[in-house]
Amino acid sequence: MVRFSVFFILILCALAAGSINRGRGHSYATGFLLGAILGPAGVVLAAITGKIEKPAEVYQAKINDLERQKEALEKLLKSYPGNSKDGNK
Repeated sequence: MVRFSVFFILILCALAAGSINRGRGHSYATGFLLGAILGPAGVVLAAITGKIEKPAEVYQAKINDLERQKEALEKLLKSYPGNSKDGNK
């Protein structure tokens, strides 16, 4: 009975670690094996691993930052005395 309980807990840990890993962009199989071998420690390790960011997400974040900087600079230039879009001083 104890062996069955340990086996059941390891399978639950394997499933949990696999789904955590998949949600963070890693391989499901790696998380599954990690959870199956290490048990609850594998689930904790899967939970503390960093999320893999996709290149598109990284570049979109950089584009958003640049757009915010551009807007801030335009606002600053408009507020600077002597600068106007129509060229009048």
